[in-house]
Amino acid sequence: MKNAYSLKKQRGFTFVLALISVIVVGITATSVITLWSTSVKREKETEMIYRLDKVRTALKNYKQKYNRYPSHIEELLVDRYVRNSCLIDPITGKEWATVTASYTEGLGIKDIHSSSEETAIKTKAGNAIKHSEF
Repeated sequence: MKNAYSLKKQRGFTFVLALISVIVVGITATSVITLWSTSVKREKETEMIYRLDKVRTALKNYKQKYNRYPSHIEELLVDRYVRNSCLIDPITGKEWATVTASYTEGLGIKDIHSSSEETAIKTKAGNAIKHSEF
């Protein structure tokens, strides 16, 4: 009888050990997924900042050459100021939100920004900002 009791006790211990292993694997998987999604978001933000810089530089160069802002963002493609891929916001996957110049500035597209209202991972001066504020 002592052997049967010892065997049941060992089975219970094995079950508890297996349960703990499943819990540890679950917690590890959760942390890996969180790190991965943060990494993807960081990459998209880096790409967004790069594209914003390229398009803003193109807008500035267009203004210097033609002494006016482009009326459509696609005008930057015609003169090859930017590539087609730069006209898509990597955060939303859509076109950039545009800022129109005032009448005194000559109308046209003066600036662009993301239309995403998500909070960015990157900060400015230690303050959390939204993608649309870049």
